[in-house]
Amino acid sequence: VANILAGPLMELSEAFAAAIRPGGRVLLSGLLVEQADMIVSTYERHGFACERHIDLETGGAWWRTLLLRRG
Repeated sequence: VANILAGPLMELSEAFAAAIRPGGRVLLSGLLVEQADMIVSTYERHGFACERHIDLETGGAWWRTLLLRRG
């Protein structure tokens, strides 16, 4: 899932948890680094754990990609 605002991504966390089997993963990209912890916290409440993240600076802003795994 790419380039969706933090608010809608957090709202989708419950739907993703229902759609993704235990052990399955979701990849969220195009996130502002400063919003990533808030997004991870929301997904953790629905059984996901952050498996990996990648940061990239583009156009003067830092962006993060999250790989989340459902427990």
